[in-house]
Amino acid sequence: MIRDEPLVYPVGEKTVYSDIGFLLLQQGIESVGGESFARFLRNHVYGPLSVSGLFFPSHDNPRVERYDYAATEICPVRGLLQGVVHDENAFFIGGAAGHAGLFGTAGAVFALLRKLAAARTGAHVTPLLQPEIISRFVRVPENARRTPGFDVPAPSGASCGQYFNKAHTIGHLGFTGTSFWMDLAQDIIVVFLTNRVHPTRENQKIHKFRPVIHNTVMRAIV
Repeated sequence: MIRDEPLVYPVGEKTVYSDIGFLLLQQGIESVGGESFARFLRNHVYGPLSVSGLFFPSHDNPRVERYDYAATEICPVRGLLQGVVHDENAFFIGGAAGHAGLFGTAGAVFALLRKLAAARTGAHVTPLLQPEIISRFVRVPENARRTPGFDVPAPSGASCGQYFNKAHTIGHLGFTGTSFWMDLAQDIIVVFLTNRVHPTRENQKIHKFRPVIHNTVMRAIV
């Protein structure tokens, strides 16, 4: 079904936010690498970068103690979601997906981002993370509104607030309320892991709160 999904626009014509490309990327990695997506990341990304604390807890893994994790939404189909991926597509393909399912601490996310920033400048290079590769994933292509790997601040009302260097900032906003923004010019990273979908995804207050918390942090730093 993923493979057969038709394109909305011809390739290169328009940027569309979609999970499908990252689901296909996952399938490609697993097919070429000959191992699961989660294992590939452990062996070829997190391991070489010496980053721990990022993982995919499968929903059928009996070793996962769900009460160790903050609950997200009370789903009408699955009940209270705790210790399992929130995203429906990721859940039903096993819990580890190219677009969702990653668990971890703010410290682990920060450590990974620091290593990616270092790889971009050539300070911490691994076989998969060469400077030219990282540079492609942080640069906004012509006529696009985001980079191939990250979001960028909106021209107005950006969730990163007013103090980030908009021309050199990349980030990601997770549906459940997680986010990070990384200012490559000022060498500042803010990781914000919260839970705006508990008990329901109808809560939209985070849109007003995100710029407030980022402005507060940045005023304390700069």
